[in-house]
Amino acid sequence: MWKNNIRKQLDETLEVSLQYEEAQKSVEKAIEAKKATEEFVPSNLSSFDATHLSQYIQNIVGDEPKRGSKWNPLNHTKKKKEEVRVAFEEYERKVSKAKEQYYEEYKQQREELLSKDSFEKSQKLKEASEMFDSAVEQKNKAEQLWNGNTLLSERLKNSQTITRLIEYFDDGRVDTLKEAINLYYDDMHKEKESRLAEEHRKRLEEIILDQNESIQHAIEVAENAQSTASEALDLAQDAIDRADEAYEHASSSSYNSNSDY
Repeated sequence: MWKNNIRKQLDETLEVSLQYEEAQKSVEKAIEAKKATEEFVPSNLSSFDATHLSQYIQNIVGDEPKRGSKWNPLNHTKKKKEEVRVAFEEYERKVSKAKEQYYEEYKQQREELLSKDSFEKSQKLKEASEMFDSAVEQKNKAEQLWNGNTLLSERLKNSQTITRLIEYFDDGRVDTLKEAINLYYDDMHKEKESRLAEEHRKRLEEIILDQNESIQHAIEVAENAQSTASEALDLAQDAIDRADEAYEHASSSSYNSNSDY
């Protein structure tokens, strides 16, 4: 009877903890949504200008002046450079005037789009603010219930730990809450030791691997040095052999010369 009662209390504590954890996540999401909304820039007006302004300027002003090929020597003369400079100044003046005409001609339409942008931004900010306020309110309610449940300490009062305590009861490993908590800490200690042992094993493997690579590198260096030394000895021996041949040839030539006398 007592065991069943503890099991039921754990279920209730689990439900309260799950609600509190979910409420905390909702607040975090609401904060992210609010930040994204504050950075949001409506695009009704900018899209309209991007579609119409350049075409409007093109229709009134025409194409941009051409600078001419840099490979043509005539384009580098002082006179030609001055003509190009004047042409671009005139083009920029016409573009500036065309923009003024565009903003004047589409003034009412652009004001409507700007108003639409402002309304869209304000609506999104309002929705994000309401979402945040609601999430905080739900979180505060869940936190009150969570604080009011005193079956476990705050350190143990989370869904992951409580689920594990419930499993101890369901598997018949414990009969009391104290036994369940003690078993939980024993398991945590064993898991920590196992995790540390695994980390230690990986570090040793990395050290051994580094040492093996260093040894392999040393072997390769030694082999290369040995190969180089062997080649040097072969070259030296070849030089000696050639010197001997030259000496013998010289001696033979000298002997033959003396014989002629």
